[in-house]
Order: sequence, then structure tokens, then C-alpha cells
Amino acid sequence: MRAEIMALLTEVVSLERPKEPYDPYRTVGARYAPLDGPFERLEAFATENDPAVIAAILSDPSVLQLLPQVYAVRALFEHELEWRLASETIAAPDAAQRIAKQVDDKIAALPAAFFEAIADCRNILFAGCGPFPTTAMALYRRFGWPVVCIDRDPRANQLARDYITASNFPYRMAFVDADLADFQRLGEFDCVVCAFLIGVGTSLLPPDAKSLFIRDVAGKLPPGVPLVLRSPQGLGRLVYPALDPDHFEKFRYAEFPDKTHGPVCYDKTFTVVEKTGQLT
Repeated sequence: MRAEIMALLTEVVSLERPKEPYDPYRTVGARYAPLDGPFERLEAFATENDPAVIAAILSDPSVLQLLPQVYAVRALFEHELEWRLASETIAAPDAAQRIAKQVDDKIAALPAAFFEAIADCRNILFAGCGPFPTTAMALYRRFGWPVVCIDRDPRANQLARDYITASNFPYRMAFVDADLADFQRLGEFDCVVCAFLIGVGTSLLPPDAKSLFIRDVAGKLPPGVPLVLRSPQGLGRLVYPALDPDHFEKFRYAEFPDKTHGPVCYDKTFTVVEKTGQLT
């Protein structure tokens, strides 16, 4: 297993990263789409549930050295993928039907406990929505509450608006062009839901960058307001960075692995981070 994992990680990071700032909106699917196969094979290892095997792989220095590069490439890959999916869907003659199915599929894919965690929220902020806003749309369809989506790229927000318009469904959603780290309106919301890759850059970042980013945002929220995000379990960490619980000693921190379908599915688990009082 280790040899296969190392070969796949090496294949992912061997793709030359652009020297100029990468613009996925200009080169849709042109650079990172070939990595669909390697990423799919890496994701398959997430069903491994032997703690000893998981610990051995995730503590391997050769694996750890490659992971920051893998995460950066995964972010680029998903930028391309979401832009392509949104653009192709909008252009299709049956766009409304396709979008309805995509949102239905998203509702079915999210664990019931995810919806239960935010069942009492009425003002939801969705951070890092991107151009393919199916999770934010699933929240509205599930509860009927308005959702405010924030993304730092206005082009992503505009494509998301076009996608919603093409759905022919009266979604009550607003879009804000801003970076979550600098957003000044966090106090208006009683729940913040984050995209899987929130806090993960398309450039190399230290291993704890996501944890530090989420801790900073959670610390700006009023006490009792949950920050909810999907989080990888086990070898799902080969594809996405996980939060480090040690960074959240002063918060309520709870992980909810979804074991409904047997082995823990890396993309159906989520974490809730909540400030319980004033931080000192």
C-alpha cells in the first residue's frame, strides 16, 4: 500500500505548477483535469479503517513531505473542476433539470448529522462557496432559510449567481466578494459553514495553516455560534488537510464521523468548532 500511495502522491506533485499566478477561470480543465484518476485512486484509500495502517502511512516522513504540495494541487484541481461543472451545466439545454439533480445528490451525500448540527440556525454564512454552490443550495433547500455566500473571487461569485439563475428555482441567496479572514460582519450570523478547502491555498502552506485559519475565524465569532466544516478522516488526509484538535483547547471541538455506510467516509464527516466564552 505504501508504495502505491507514494507513487500516486509523486504523480500528483510532479505536474509542473504554473510560474505565474494561476487563473483557473482562463484555463478551465486545461492543466489539472488529468489528475482525476490519481486523485480518485488516492480517495479510495480513505476506506482503510485499520488504525495501525493509517498511523504508519500518516507518520511516514516521505508522505508528510509531499502533503503540502498535494493539498495545493488539490485546490487548483477543484477550482478547475467546479468552474467546468458550473459552466457546462449552465450552457446545457436542460440546465434546470441538471441543477436540480446536482443539488438533490448533494443533499443525499451530506450526513444527517450535518443538517442536525445547524438545525437551530436561521442566518447562515457559507464561506468559500466557489462557482459551483451546490452545498449552499442544499442548505436552502433543506431548511428554506436565506444563505449568504462569501468568496474572495468575484468571478466565482458571478458564476455561482449564473448557476442559481439557470436553476429556475427561487433560491434566497446573497453573494459577498470578500475574504473570510477580513470579513467584518461575522456577528450577523448564527452559523458559519465552510467549504472543504477553506484555509487551503493554491500555494504551499505549512501543515497547520488550515487549523490556524479556522481557529482565527472561530475566535471572531460570538460565543455559541458554531463553525461547521467537513473534515477528512483516516487516509482521507492524503487528499485534504485535517484540523488539529490541539489547536482548539479553548473551544468546543467535536468531530462527527459518518459510519452509516461501513468504513468512515472521508468526505462525509464534519467538525464543529465553537467558542464557549471570551478568549484570553
